[in-house]
Formats: sequence, structure tokens, C-alpha cells
Amino acid sequence: MADTSRLDHIERIGRAAVVAPVLRNAERERELVTEGHVALDTPTLEEDRDVDKIIAKAAADNFDKRLKRVSKDAGYSKEGYNDEAVVQKPKVENKMFRPRGNIAMIFYDKREIVGLAGPAGTGKSRGILEKLHLIAEKYPNCRILICRKTRESLSEAALFTYEAMVLPVGHPCLDGAKRSHRQSYEYPNGSSINVAGLDKPQKIMSTEYDIIYVQEAIECEESDFDFLGTRLRNGVVPYQQLLFDCNPDSPSHWLYQNALSGKYIMYDTEHEDNPRWFETAPHTTTAPNYEFPHQSKISSLIGRWTDAGLKYIARLDGLSGARKLRLRYGKWAASEGQIYDNFNATIHLRDHFNPPNGVGHWVWTVDFGWAKPFCLQMWWIDTDGRAYLWREIYHTQKLVEEHAAEALDIAGWGYSPDIGHYKLNDRAYVADLPHTIVCDHDAEGRATLETHLHLRTEPATKAILEGIDATKARFKIAGDGKPRVIFMRGTVLTEDKELKEQKQPLSTVQEIDSYVWEKPKSGQKVKDRPIDEFNHGMDALRYLVCHLDGVTGGNDPRAKDVPNMSSASSLVTKVNVRTGADRVASDGDDDYGDNVVEKYRDFLAEKYGQGRGSRGKMRDSVSGLGSKSVGMTRREKVSRRRGYF
Repeated sequence: MADTSRLDHIERIGRAAVVAPVLRNAERERELVTEGHVALDTPTLEEDRDVDKIIAKAAADNFDKRLKRVSKDAGYSKEGYNDEAVVQKPKVENKMFRPRGNIAMIFYDKREIVGLAGPAGTGKSRGILEKLHLIAEKYPNCRILICRKTRESLSEAALFTYEAMVLPVGHPCLDGAKRSHRQSYEYPNGSSINVAGLDKPQKIMSTEYDIIYVQEAIECEESDFDFLGTRLRNGVVPYQQLLFDCNPDSPSHWLYQNALSGKYIMYDTEHEDNPRWFETAPHTTTAPNYEFPHQSKISSLIGRWTDAGLKYIARLDGLSGARKLRLRYGKWAASEGQIYDNFNATIHLRDHFNPPNGVGHWVWTVDFGWAKPFCLQMWWIDTDGRAYLWREIYHTQKLVEEHAAEALDIAGWGYSPDIGHYKLNDRAYVADLPHTIVCDHDAEGRATLETHLHLRTEPATKAILEGIDATKARFKIAGDGKPRVIFMRGTVLTEDKELKEQKQPLSTVQEIDSYVWEKPKSGQKVKDRPIDEFNHGMDALRYLVCHLDGVTGGNDPRAKDVPNMSSASSLVTKVNVRTGADRVASDGDDDYGDNVVEKYRDFLAEKYGQGRGSRGKMRDSVSGLGSKSVGMTRREKVSRRRGYF
């Protein structure tokens, strides 16, 4: 007969394992609030702890199943208690999260389709992923899906946030495959969070779900939402729901239009919703003041920007046109003066596929760059002359020979001096080698590219206006109901992290919306000339169309053949690589951010009539120089911090 005292002991172990982490987390947060390190967003402490109450209830609901697992780990079985069977389980540490503004609304909204839309960096994904984790813990055996247009784009986006910021440290579902190969996250209570891409719908069709989360829904088509809606029928969670998030796009986008028509609810978010950027004032604060001078527009939160927030907002303020309106202010805005205004994502974008070998031909186009993106596009031209963008390299601060090696590798080719080009055996698909490579008129770049590709290039036709007209003509729907130029999704295999951090376009398609006509200055005549920005993929696209459609003009004395150089004499040219002295004169991002913080604090001191004394010391501590920086010029501060003297 089992020892009842042993059973009582095991039950106490089980209850502590389930409830204690939640209580410790709640108690720690209360301590932080009392000490003033964390400010409450809601009027009362009880209201602010709603999420903790839900977690505690989930723990109680799942107690029996967890007790069995803990009892087994404690060495208890039908035969009795075995001291040798006791194992030490890894400690699970919860991560604090408190939703703000409209992000908190998704925790209570149970409608069928609910979305979050807003500028970059407002915490939309974090909020939705926290809800998914909460549901998985609360409802045993539920099934949840996280998806995006392509599976590859999830690994360093939603899945990184989920593992690094949402899941408690030591959580059992972290065991298993790496993010890039992860198919699901299995919870101890039988719940499962699956991962899939909408580019491979067969993995989704065979399963039913309770909750589906679509990240970056702006990439999807309306038919994707209709398809996912048919999968919401698992019935474990009391309500079946499709959640999505997105950054604003054109006001004609189907997501925005459907929200306006009332088909579903789409909550607006703002940067003040993210505690990393914005620190809220104590709940007793009723109006902005010197310490907490800012009030948000949507949720009316009173607080102040953190140093990281000031730097981030300053980076977004550096954007222009529609990108600034969307990523900084969260507006669904059309680009004023957009050149390719007949581009339609529904028509000109399609899921990725591998063209059949030996059918049609291939053309590669290249626009050189170092500080600005280098763009190499791989186009497949079918038998009807329609162009499909299959893959592209869109990256900064890499040498031409590095890009050449990557291009051959992407296409599935290697090169040996003895046998020439050869197909790589480890590739499921090998593209045909290009029939033509059309390049920008950089003689050294072309020579280096030819040397390392071991393929000849030809100069591009650089007739800008004629090329734009021909490209717009290809965007039009042809007699067979399709446009003459089509972009596949997921063309970039390796995203440029620096461009992503700066909220710049990461591919050719992302440039289209920002490629606009230059506005004439006051008193000047209107000129048909594009702004020289976000045009690297656009230039390469124009080179292709000029080549295919026989556009002439734009003669350039540099447009001539270059000698085919040997590997030994390869030109290695690092364009715009700054020396130490250059970096002193023209900063880096850290100094730029510190300068933003200093200017903001000077502004607050002037606005609220405060003295510079204590604030001046704070500014010096931000730059890392202390009182020694008094009287130093900005250049001297940068030099001292970076060790030049």
C-alpha cells in the first residue's frame, strides 16, 4: 500500500512546480513596481495582474497532468517510492511581459479574425506570440499554427522572438531541432505550435487548428486567408481565431480595404506600446511634465522615450516619402509620384518555383555597389518572352568576387580550371547558366565579375526615361491575361542585416513603392527624373527590359567591353571603405544616436525651464566620457571614445 505521506509530499512538489514560478514572477514584478523600476500602465495593481491570473488559472487547469509528470520525476510509481529515481529538472524562469495599448486588446478579443497594424517596432509580433503561448498553456491538446508566406522568413523573425523573448528559460518545448529546421513546438500538456510556410500549403491542408497566426500578412493574398479559415476547426479552444500582424502599405491593399468594410477588426499600434522604446509614468501622473513629457496619440500613455527609443525613432525620422509615413507614423499611404504606379502585388507577385531546365533562357543583370546595395538579378525568360525574377543578391559591403561566388552557388554551379563549370551534386535543382549577363558600366567591377564567374558580360543600355517607359509597358496585362514581367516571392536568400536595421528595402520588389519622380524645387521647371535613391534593383530591372526589348539610347563612354582578367590580376576594390581618420570626421551609428539623445534632453530642459546642471552630467555619462568631456568638441569626444587619443 502506498505511503500517504509520500503522496502528500509529491503533491506538494507538483503544486510548487506548477504555481511557484508564476507567483515568483508576480511577486518580483510587484517589488519592481514598489521600488519604482517599473511603472504601471493601468490604474490599479489588480487590473494590471489580469494576465498573471490567467496564467495561474491555466496552471490549476493543467495540474493533474503535470502532477503525474512531476510524480514520475520524483520517483513515485505503483510499487512505491524510489529515492534513486529522483532527477533534477531544469529550472523554468518566466519572462515578464505586460501588454500596452491596443496590443493588450488581442488578449480579450475572441472574434474570428483579429489583426494588429502599425509602424515598425511597436511589438506587434511579441504581443501575439505571448497570446499563443498563453493559450497553449491554458488549453491542453490544442493546436496552433504560426505561418508566413515563406517558411524561410520565419526563422529569424517570429521564431526568434518566440524563443528569445516569449518562452520561459528552460521550457521543455525548446528541446529539439534548431529554428531553421523546426516543424513544431511540443508542450508537456499535449498542446502543439506548428510552423509552416504558405508557399507549401500541403503541410497545412492535412491538419486542423484552433488558432492560426499569420506574420507579415501584407505579403499574403486574400485567397490565403480564405484557405486558412478552412483549417480553423480543431475545437479544443472555446473560440477559433485567425490572428495577423502587418506594417501599413498602400491604402488600396486588400487587407486595409477589408478592415474598412468591417470584415474583421484591425487594431492600430504605436511605438509607445513597446517598453523597449518608451517608459510609462506612474499611474498617478495625469499630465505630461518634465520627467515624463510625452503622451501617445492612440492610447494616451504618458511617459518618456528611452535612450534606445530616441535612437530608433531618429532612424525612422531619417526615412522619406511613403516609407516614413508607414514605418514611422503607421499610415496607409500611397507613394506620391510613384514611377511604376501600375505595379500590383496581386498580379505581379507569385509563389516561387524552379523553371524547367532547357526551356527558355536565362539573363542575369547587375548593378554594382558597396556602401549602397549590390544587386544581381537572375531572370528566367520563358518561350513567350515573359521574364520571371527567380533569385537575386541584394547586399551591401561585400566584394564583387564574393558576390560572384555566391551567385554561382545559388545557381548550383562550381568552377574548376581543368573542367570549367560543373554542376554541384548536392543540389536538388541546378539552374541553367545565363545566356547573357548585363552589367552597369563599372569597368573594374565588370572585369572582377568576369574573372570570378568565368563568364562574359555586356554593358547595359542606360536610357533612363526610355527604359522606364518600356518597363511600365511590361507591367501591363498582356493578351493572355498575364503581365510580361513577374517577381517570385523569396528571391533573396540572405538578407542584409544592416539594411534591415535601417528599415531600407531588402529586395527589388521592396524598392518599387519607393521609386518616385524627383520633385522640382521652388521656381524650377518640372524634370522627368527619378530620385537617386532605392533604385539599385530598379536599375537592374531596367537593364533587363532594355536588353529584351531592344531599347536604345543613353550612350556612355564607359559602355565598352573590358579585358577578361586572370585570377592573379583580379581587381579588389573596396569602394567607400572608411579609414580610421574618416571615421573620426564622419561618425558611426553609436555617436549619431548619442547626439540624438543629447539634443532631445536639451530640448526638454529648454521647454520645461530646467537647468543644465544634472542633465549635463547625464549627457556626459551617456557618451561614456564623464566630466572629462566638458569643453571638448564633438569630434574630440568621438575620437576619445574610440581610442584615437
